[in-house]
Amino acid sequence: MTAASPEIRVLVVESDQRVRTALCQLLASEPGLAYCGEAADAPGALAQLAAQSPTAMLIDPLLPTAADGMTVLRTATSTGTRVVVLTADRSLRSAARRLGIGAVLDKDGDHEQLLAVLHGAPAASE
Repeated sequence: MTAASPEIRVLVVESDQRVRTALCQLLASEPGLAYCGEAADAPGALAQLAAQSPTAMLIDPLLPTAADGMTVLRTATSTGTRVVVLTADRSLRSAARRLGIGAVLDKDGDHEQLLAVLHGAPAASE
């Protein structure tokens, strides 16, 4: 008998409450993924990163200011948290790639692709 794979603990950072709720519900329904916290802004995201030590962070860096989102991205990558950027903003997708984040997805993309990336599959290039 093999041991079960540990759950991937995911922090959701999204300023839109409706989108954040939908993402948390999606995570809750997916085996192997565990929602471990959420934040709507940079201070909340930074506090959750420190308190929860998530395996992965799903973020739209378009927070109250884009600079706040970039701060969260830099902090998360420095802690070893796997970052998945989910945004409709092309400039933020480019900025995330410049930071070395490989998992950068369009917000209007397929849920299955998002779940595959969270499980560890590489992100498809645009």
